[in-house]
Amino acid sequence: MKISTRMIDRYLVMLTEARPALLGDPLHDLSEYDSSIDSMGALARAQGDEAALRLAIDALVAAPEGRLSQFAGSVYRWPNAEFVQLLTYAFERLWPLRSLSMPGSEPQVELVRMTDEEWAAYTGRG
Repeated sequence: MKISTRMIDRYLVMLTEARPALLGDPLHDLSEYDSSIDSMGALARAQGDEAALRLAIDALVAAPEGRLSQFAGSVYRWPNAEFVQLLTYAFERLWPLRSLSMPGSEPQVELVRMTDEEWAAYTGRG
């Protein structure tokens, strides 16, 4: 399955630009992100992107090598391990009945650059 990197950017920036992320130690207390995570999940559900966002976060956590670098600088500025920690927390908060994939068994997704219009057409919403 192809997933738009632009769509992922739109949601992840809700975490990385949240108030806790802009403070000294962004991972001091992950519960400070709860409101931003809840907003991200609500928006993804409303936009019809929830399943794709869940698969994308799962893939980014299970196999970050080479994938996270697509978002470095524009979406997050932390070491990969710290960003994976935040994504893991967000996944577990949004989908508590789901399990993250083990490394090597991550969802088979291809993160692709596409416009919002291309993403809408690809997902049947355009």
